[in-house]
Amino acid sequence: MTLRRYGPSLVVTICVFLLANWIDYERYRKLIPSYDYLIGYGVPFEFFVKGGTFDIERRILWHAVAGNFIAILVLAAALAWASKLLWNLE
Repeated sequence: MTLRRYGPSLVVTICVFLLANWIDYERYRKLIPSYDYLIGYGVPFEFFVKGGTFDIERRILWHAVAGNFIAILVLAAALAWASKLLWNLE
């Protein structure tokens, strides 16, 4: 895979993830956390949580951030591979 093909696919994948996470955040940000439920943000893995029984401090779930990072890399590689198949039909 060359950088010419992998670079744009990585940028497109990151933009899609940013848009999906922004939409998810906007959907839930006005909810007030209560003692009986948690509000989680993030697509595909929830990487930020607030709320809880004793009003858990807001926290970042680092394992989910790592999962999102790996998902971005895998989807970017798949997009680069698919673009190679589509534009090299020889």
